[in-house]
Amino acid sequence: MKIAMIGTGYVGLVSGVCFSDFGHDVVCVDKDPAKIDMLNQGEVPIFEPGLQDLMTKNVAAGRLGFTLDLAMAVAGADAVFIAVGTPTRRGDGHADLTYVMAAATEGNSEQHGFRHAEVVDCRSGSRHQPFCGRFRDCFTPLP
Repeated sequence: MKIAMIGTGYVGLVSGVCFSDFGHDVVCVDKDPAKIDMLNQGEVPIFEPGLQDLMTKNVAAGRLGFTLDLAMAVAGADAVFIAVGTPTRRGDGHADLTYVMAAATEGNSEQHGFRHAEVVDCRSGSRHQPFCGRFRDCFTPLP
């Protein structure tokens, strides 16, 4: 399966590396050039025991790559995971979904078109129910 992972923080990077270790082809995309450069040089920007070895092994096997190019990352993907930051909103303590919505909207544009992939929002600890309707509105229905 071809997987695109949008975001290379703790959730996105660890998930992408693990999916590649399960045998899937994974491309992780991020907007931070310094982070992508670091990853492409084989350096892990976070601490997670064993992650460095798994990342090195799967990059060498050709199952894992890193890019700034969203269109390339999602082209032909069977699944797209959105694993971007969800900081706490000021005032009410709920997750700020601005970055998730931006990733969904940008990824669904005509030039990127991940409309034919399954898209999953990967976050920890926030409520999904109020979010689902707004998230669904970012996507063009399949023909």
